[in-house]
Amino acid sequence: MLLKNYIRGILTLKLNLGSGTDYRRDYINVDIHPKARLIYQNFYVEEVDVIADLSHGFPFRDEVFHEVLARQVLEHLEDVDRAIIESCRVLRNGGILQGVVPYFKSDGAYRLAHRTLFCEYDVVSLAKYGFEVVSVERRSPLRLPFKRFLDLFLWNVYRTIEFRFRKTGDPLPFKSQIAVVKDITDQPME
Repeated sequence: MLLKNYIRGILTLKLNLGSGTDYRRDYINVDIHPKARLIYQNFYVEEVDVIADLSHGFPFRDEVFHEVLARQVLEHLEDVDRAIIESCRVLRNGGILQGVVPYFKSDGAYRLAHRTLFCEYDVVSLAKYGFEVVSVERRSPLRLPFKRFLDLFLWNVYRTIEFRFRKTGDPLPFKSQIAVVKDITDQPME
């Protein structure tokens, strides 16, 4: 059993997008800057594994990863949709995309480096690029009773939105409908 789990662990490829201060040893860590941890923490711990600008595509082959992790990175990108499409491309069928973005009502959402704000609807709408929604939840560091009640009265207690998507296999579910429309328009009119 131990050998089986060891082999499974070797064959499971995981990708950590925008690793920055969240370098993970069991993942392939990608960031735009080679010494991201040095910049963010003012001391050297690890360098990133792959240097890439996530807004312009991922430097990996199709369907190689079992998991893609995007914690606190999507809000920094120029083209979030492109990053989600690329995540779908590099994930195997059934692979998991999980991430965390700042909740748009939180103070942290309005930092200068953030280009996109997210509510639950925005996060769910990203699944249209070939994913099914496993979970989308607002999270709070505070342990308060009646969080939803307090949120109704504009006292925001949430800081982030955590999500998990599963790749379904059809990256563009509307592709077949486009083909049907094209076939109809190509036919000569009577």
